[in-house]
Amino acid sequence: MKSILTLFCVFFSLLLVQSYSQSVPKYDGLVTDKANILSSSTESQLESLAKRARSENGLEVAVLTISDLDGYSIEKYARKVFNSWTLGDKWKNNGVLFLIAKRDREMRIQVGLGLESKLTDSECKKILNREARPSFKEGDYDTGAENVVSAIMDQVQGYGGNRDGNDIDEKRQKNDNSNVGSNYGIIIIAAVVVLSIILGARRSYKRRNYNRSTYNSSSYKNRSYSNRKKKSSSGGGKSGSGGASSSW
Repeated sequence: MKSILTLFCVFFSLLLVQSYSQSVPKYDGLVTDKANILSSSTESQLESLAKRARSENGLEVAVLTISDLDGYSIEKYARKVFNSWTLGDKWKNNGVLFLIAKRDREMRIQVGLGLESKLTDSECKKILNREARPSFKEGDYDTGAENVVSAIMDQVQGYGGNRDGNDIDEKRQKNDNSNVGSNYGIIIIAAVVVLSIILGARRSYKRRNYNRSTYNSSSYKNRSYSNRKKKSSSGGGKSGSGGASSSW
């Protein structure tokens, strides 16, 4: 039993480490081309479109390209990037991420909760299939990326009102500094949890042996009283996000 518990703890810790092993690219502006698939002129054009969306509607539209997902689902990775970059306004949740994974031939529009009524899952799917897929199939990432960002802006035009984006940039700088050590902190916490489980199991094993000895030497009345004791527990939680994925 002890060996099984130890193996379970090791397996659990490995799962935690794996879930955070793939690092999120550092926020490098509204356009981050890690896969090197966009031309410099397209990057400039996308930056211009994203800045216009911020100044006119208070939206934050970011574009990220990566070589591959390293075995992760694009939905999970997009949420990870979105939350790490904290896209959009804190109160309005009006950020949008356009993620492109070149080798996996997958793409996704990840939408902040505050935009889900304007940029629905079905609309995101239409934008990807209509604006990006034909160009991506031909290897033309520049045209596809520009079309998607323009379509996103058209869909949410007039949403949010004017606002200055400087506060978002200041928030992003703070998050970049804190993200460096976040993964290491999670791994350390996982190790502490596993160690606590192992130590707790050892203490529980000793207590069971002691209680078994006490039980065998106790009276029938005490045994009956002990058997009437009961325990209970409960808990739960939920989360959600919007957007759509597609491939080419």
